[in-house]
Amino acid sequence: MSHKYLSNVQESKTFLTSNEIQIKNIGELALVLKEHGNTIYTNHVNENTNDFANWVEHCIGDIELSNELRNSRISVLIPSFM
Repeated sequence: MSHKYLSNVQESKTFLTSNEIQIKNIGELALVLKEHGNTIYTNHVNENTNDFANWVEHCIGDIELSNELRNSRISVLIPSFM
């Protein structure tokens, strides 16, 4: 993963979770998923959409990671982040 993907996104591109946690970078996304797990995950991922994958693709620009997010379940996803 390129270091540019680890940087904070612009303020206008931050991800706001369903319980109002602001995420500015990949590390924060990993931490939020680890700490809040299924609670947040199920609010943003379902059979029709994956808000995390969309954010990573469109705001961070990491296509490879966005594809991994689309194809992963939370139990598989969190260890790969850490």
